[in-house]
Amino acid sequence: MNTVRLELPRSMASALAWAMMVGDPTRPHNILPYRYGGDGSKRPAVGDWIQWHGGAETGLKRQVPQLWMGWARYAKRSGIEAWATLPGALGVVVLDVDAPHLLGRALDRYGETPMYVTTPSGGYHLYYRAGDDAPSSFVGVLGPGTYDVKSRGGTSHAPGTRRPDGKRYVAHAPGLDDDGTLIVGTRPALPAGALYSLLPVFPADVLEEEWTAHHPAGSDMPCDGEPRYATTSGEIDAIRAYMRAAGPAIALQGGHEHTRKLLKKIGDLGASEALALQLALEWDETNVGPWGELEIRKKVRDAYRKRMSPIGWKLVHALDDDWNELNDEPDAETLSRMLQDYDGT
Repeated sequence: MNTVRLELPRSMASALAWAMMVGDPTRPHNILPYRYGGDGSKRPAVGDWIQWHGGAETGLKRQVPQLWMGWARYAKRSGIEAWATLPGALGVVVLDVDAPHLLGRALDRYGETPMYVTTPSGGYHLYYRAGDDAPSSFVGVLGPGTYDVKSRGGTSHAPGTRRPDGKRYVAHAPGLDDDGTLIVGTRPALPAGALYSLLPVFPADVLEEEWTAHHPAGSDMPCDGEPRYATTSGEIDAIRAYMRAAGPAIALQGGHEHTRKLLKKIGDLGASEALALQLALEWDETNVGPWGELEIRKKVRDAYRKRMSPIGWKLVHALDDDWNELNDEPDAETLSRMLQDYDGT
C-alpha cells in the first residue's frame, strides 16, 4: 500500500493528532490554521473556511490531504504555529471557560470530564461528547468574559498551538504525558478515537437553563428550534451580497445602529458567529470611517450574545447533517497512517 509522506510542522501534527484522538472516529477530522495580529487578535488564516467546516453540515469538498500539505507549506513559510479544531465536525462540545474562577461552577453544572486543554491566559477548554441534542455555538453564556460553548459553527484552539509570546495550549487527558505531548517520535501518542470513547455526554439541558436565565427570549421571533447554518458557497455568497446591498456604515450617520441591524439579519440568514466575523471584516473595508478589527469583533460578539432566535431561522434550504454520506475524506485509519508517516519536522 502506498502511503503519503506529510511534511508537517510539529504544531500542526500535534493539532491533527489531538483531533484524531478526541474526535468521533467515524467522522472526518480536520484542523484550521490561525494567525495572530500585532494587536493580539487572532483569526483564521484561511478566508473561505466556513464553507468547508463552519457549520459541520456539508463537509469538505476538496481533498483533505492536499489541503494539509498546502497548509503545511504555508505554515513553514509564514511561521504559523496556531491551529484550531472544529468541534461540531468532530462530534464534540468544548466548554471554553475564559474566567478561571468559573471553572468550579462549570464542572458543577456540566459534570467532570477527563479531557481538557489549558490556555495561555489561564482558561480551560473542557471537552464533552456531543449527544443527539448537541447545541450550536454560544458566546458569553453568563455574559461577556464568562464562558462560551463551541460546537457547530465554532472553532477551538488545539493543543500544540503556540502564541507569538511562546506560550502554549496544553492537552490534559488519560494516557498523555504531563506536558501534553501528542506526538511521540513520529506517531500520535494514542490511537484514533481513544479519548472520544472516554468523553462524557454534554448535558444540553443545562446549557439551555444557563442561557435562558441570562438571555430571556423575546416574543417577536422564534426562540427555539434547530439552528441552520449557511455553509454552501451559494448561501455564503448570498449573505455577502446582502451585506453589499445593505450599504456601508457611515460615521455620525447612524452607523452603529446600521451595523447592529445588519449583524442581526445575517444571523437570521444562517451566518454562524465565525462567518459573521469573517464577512463583517470584509464589509468594514467599505465603511465610511471603518470600525477596525477590534471594534468589529466586539460588535459581532455582542450581536450574537444578544440573539433571541436560532441562527438561520430564515434560511430556506435545509442542510444535510448525515456525515455517513461524506466519502471523500480520510477515515481515522487513513489519518493515523498519514500522521505516522509524516517526517517529524
